[in-house]
Amino acid sequence: MFLNQLSQQGKKMFLNLSVHVAKADDVLEAKEKELISAYCNEMQIPTVELFDVIPMNKIIGYFSKSEMHIKKIVLLEILGLAYVDGVYSEAETKLIKEFVEKIGISKADYQKLNKLIGKYYSMCKDLFEAVQ
Repeated sequence: MFLNQLSQQGKKMFLNLSVHVAKADDVLEAKEKELISAYCNEMQIPTVELFDVIPMNKIIGYFSKSEMHIKKIVLLEILGLAYVDGVYSEAETKLIKEFVEKIGISKADYQKLNKLIGKYYSMCKDLFEAVQ
């Protein structure tokens, strides 16, 4: 949705973060793969390899230096990935919360964006069911 606002390097880092989050619970769901592919299309960059990723400490280092609106975009999109398979697992939650803390997003901002993305996915589910 907002990923076109990232720099080329930011896009690369975001995709690598996406792979870490998708694999956090040791289950790479088809919907997660599809969303990562959609991210690549949105950002107009080649699909990232799902097994060869940049270490989290480098991703954290990069985003910790970013402007706050970029950090929030990354958080919103990564929360979307966590919710896409219908299960925001404990492992995904832990990884995202650690990322949020280390890059300097407040707990209040995390909670607000988490609540909003949860509402978004709930609304999408309701709309889907309404047209079936």
